[in-house]
Amino acid sequence: MPILTFGQTANLSDSSSNQIADSVVERFFDYTELDIHPTFPGGDAALLKYFADNMKYPDMNDDCFFSKIYFGIVIDKDGYCTNPTIEHCSCELPEFYSDEMKSMFLNMPQWIPGECDGTKVSTKYIIPVNVNWGW
Repeated sequence: MPILTFGQTANLSDSSSNQIADSVVERFFDYTELDIHPTFPGGDAALLKYFADNMKYPDMNDDCFFSKIYFGIVIDKDGYCTNPTIEHCSCELPEFYSDEMKSMFLNMPQWIPGECDGTKVSTKYIIPVNVNWGW
């Protein structure tokens, strides 16, 4: 079962603009810029339970591996998880796990979106996930 921990995102915002206007709301805000951070329904414990309940494991016989995977996701201004990407992986991840994790992110329940200056905004996250298999 993967162990999920949370990290901060890289600074993906345009620091030259502190105003929020309709044209800016569509950009991805950095997690650190927000007044209110996006929240998974039920909080972090519910997010961990979501992964534990929904992760499908293949039959890998006696194979073992460990990997730390950094997934990039966007929680859009409506609370939907979009654009899952693997930002970095400590080993070559079997394709099944990559596809399964991306599918789990895309099928998540709707989050409570982040806010900046009272406006709901799209937020970029980097989520490190440790996967231990076979130990």
